[in-house]
Amino acid sequence: MESRFRRIGILGPPLVLVLAAGSILRTVPQTVAGSLPALQPLAGCVTSEPGRSAPTVDFVGTWWRQDPDMDQAGSLTGWTLTVGSPRAGTMAIALPPESTVTGPDRGRIVATADDGMQSTVRTIHVSGRCSRSLAVDGAIARRAILAPNADGVIAHLLDRATRQDLGAWYLPFDGSDRVALLPPVADNMLQSAGIERVWATDVRLSADHTGLAVQSCDPHACVTRVLDLASGSITTIDGEHGALIGFVGVRLITLASCSGFPCDILSWDLSTRLPVVIEAGVVGAGVSDDGQLVVAIPDPDGTTTALSIELGTGQRRSLGTLEPGAVPQGGPGKSGIETRPGDIGLIRAGGPPSILVIAPPAASNWENQP
Repeated sequence: MESRFRRIGILGPPLVLVLAAGSILRTVPQTVAGSLPALQPLAGCVTSEPGRSAPTVDFVGTWWRQDPDMDQAGSLTGWTLTVGSPRAGTMAIALPPESTVTGPDRGRIVATADDGMQSTVRTIHVSGRCSRSLAVDGAIARRAILAPNADGVIAHLLDRATRQDLGAWYLPFDGSDRVALLPPVADNMLQSAGIERVWATDVRLSADHTGLAVQSCDPHACVTRVLDLASGSITTIDGEHGALIGFVGVRLITLASCSGFPCDILSWDLSTRLPVVIEAGVVGAGVSDDGQLVVAIPDPDGTTTALSIELGTGQRRSLGTLEPGAVPQGGPGKSGIETRPGDIGLIRAGGPPSILVIAPPAASNWENQP
C-alpha cells in the first residue's frame, strides 16, 4: 500500500442492547459538550499521529454525531458536529449546510465543508485535540475519507462551475498536487442502472485498506466501482443494489434495491460481480473489519433482534434484542464510532453511538446458514 501511494504521488452513553450470552455493550462515557479547548494545529500533536500500522486500541470509542440546525421556518442553516473520545471528552463544532462527515478512522474524523466559494476538508484528531485543514481549489469536495497511510485524504470532487463529477482524488497533507485515483462515473453506466442524476456518493476503503469503493446513487439505484490500489484495476458493480454497507476482502456488502426498510442484504463477489442474498428483511446492518455481518431483524412482537453472520462461513448466531431505534453502524449516516476489528458500532436516534463487543462464539451458539 505504501509503494502504491508513493507511485501516485509522482503521478452512549445509554444502553441500547439487551445482551445475550457472548456479547458485551461498551458505552461511551458521558461528558459535557464543549469540554475540550479550541482545536490546535495538527503539528501540536504530530507525535500522536500514527500511520496505518499503529495499534488502534488508543482510538477505540472515538465517536461523532452530526445534528441539523434549523431556523424558525424549518430550513437547514447548518450542522452541529459533536466529536468525542473516552480520553478527551467531547466538543461541538459548527459546520455549514453543505457538509459531510466520515470516520472515525485511527482516531480521526474527516469533515468536508463548502460555503459556496471554497471547499475545505478538515481532519480532526479527537484525542489529540488538534486538526488539519486542506483547501480544495476549483472544486467542491462532497465526501472525504482518511487515506490508507494517514498522509492525506481521498475525496470525491465536483467541478465548482458545472457541478460535473470529477471522480475520486488523493489530496496529500504535505501540500503537493492532488492526484486522480478514479475517473468520473461514465454516463452510460448511470443510464444502464436507470440513474438520471447522482444524488449521493459514498467513498470507502476496504477493511485491509487495499481497495477503494466509490458508489454513485439516486434514491432508487446505485453504481459501485472498486479500485484495487495495488494494481489499479477497476471492478464495476452495476447490477441492481442499494447503499454500501461494508467492504471486506473480495466481498462488497450492500443493501438490495429497496424503497425503504425492511430490505435484503447482498454479498457481492468482486471476482464474479454476482450477488448472493445473505439475509432478507433487515432494518439495519453493519460489517466488522474481521468479516462479521451484524443485522437487525424485526420480530413478530415488535422488537428487533441482532444477528451475527460470519461472511467467510455463513454461520450465524443471535446477539440479543435491540432497544427500539438502535441499528448496527453500516451505510452513510449522521453518526459513527471507532471499534476494534471484531466489534460493531451501534447507532441510535437519541444519542451518541455505542460499541457492541462481540466475544468469540461458543460452538453451540452457531448454526449453519441454510
